[in-house]
Amino acid sequence: MSDFLDALRFIGDNAGLLWGLTVDHLALSGAAIGVALAVAIPLGVWLGHIHRGSFAAINVANIGRALPSLALISIGVALLGIGFANVMVALVVLAVPPMLTNAYVAVEGVDRDAVEAARGMGMTGREVLVRIELPLALPLIFAGIRTAVVYVIATATLG
Repeated sequence: MSDFLDALRFIGDNAGLLWGLTVDHLALSGAAIGVALAVAIPLGVWLGHIHRGSFAAINVANIGRALPSLALISIGVALLGIGFANVMVALVVLAVPPMLTNAYVAVEGVDRDAVEAARGMGMTGREVLVRIELPLALPLIFAGIRTAVVYVIATATLG
């Protein structure tokens, strides 16, 4: 019971420190997720739309999943030094695989009959992507984003 009371006392005495570290954690996580979103989602959607590159996309994503984040941070110290950029790069490498894989699988897995019906109605490739494939693929795309966010928030504490 005394450990619990000591913890509460520490929180009360260091509220400013805890608030600052929380803001830093959210900034780091947000930046990493933003960069990963900008890289993985368009690439996965495009590869899924053209139905090519599945081997490369999924295997590169699986290699990214196999790399331990702490090892990436350690390697990054030599290249980027200690700080925000080093940890952000490691978190981006951690976040890209689930986003890329889910975006690819979601768009590639859209019902071919729906796509053929849209093409039969005269839609261009871009219209098919925006009006048919993306709306049907969004649940799986968001599942990949949610998974990546959980990974990043859980791992950012190491940084």
